[in-house]
Amino acid sequence: MAKTKIKAIFFDQDETLIHPSTGLYEEYILERAKDFAKTYEIKDVEEAKRLAYKMKIEECEHSSIILYDKMGIHRSVWYDKINNIDVSKYVRSNPKILKFLKSLTKSGIKVYLLTNSPTLQTKKIFKALGLPLNIFDEVFTWIRNQEPPKPSKEPFIKIGKKLKIDAKSMVMVGNEIFVDLKPAHDLGVTTIGINPENGPQEFIDFKISKLEEIYDIINILEQ
Repeated sequence: MAKTKIKAIFFDQDETLIHPSTGLYEEYILERAKDFAKTYEIKDVEEAKRLAYKMKIEECEHSSIILYDKMGIHRSVWYDKINNIDVSKYVRSNPKILKFLKSLTKSGIKVYLLTNSPTLQTKKIFKALGLPLNIFDEVFTWIRNQEPPKPSKEPFIKIGKKLKIDAKSMVMVGNEIFVDLKPAHDLGVTTIGINPENGPQEFIDFKISKLEEIYDIINILEQ
């Protein structure tokens, strides 16, 4: 790939770099439903799943973290749960992702990981993928007793200042509209929705179904 005007690409982790078919996300949903069922005294976990999803969509801007705040449960409970999940049961080595990211860096693009997953969980996931975290120029994860990095605009502002580039030289790739894409869009960062969830489409500049399609978007942006 030739040198590009795009200087920085931010990637969400879950359901972006990590495909939802792994089964890991079903495990997340189950754990969330258990807490929801306990809080609202619902005996049927499947019903708890449906109600938790409904509340997440209607009241929580699609964020599991805010859902926990709404339930009155400290968000660290959620993070501790996912930290304890055996990632190796769901995630397998995937050299295609490493090849994809290396192709971007070779073209002069800085790549960043922007996820609300806790640092420990992220390390476990990328170890299972066979992907060194140092492939990223910087990794933004949740750190205990701090606010999660999304939907804050700060990661984009920080990298923009660090690289001395404007928003039009940056791209955000993710699947969640309010958590991943809207904050970037509000700053003027180009947004790419990968199999994006339902919601306001005005925050999505481009849609793709697989990572490799990003090359086509970059070519469009070069024009």
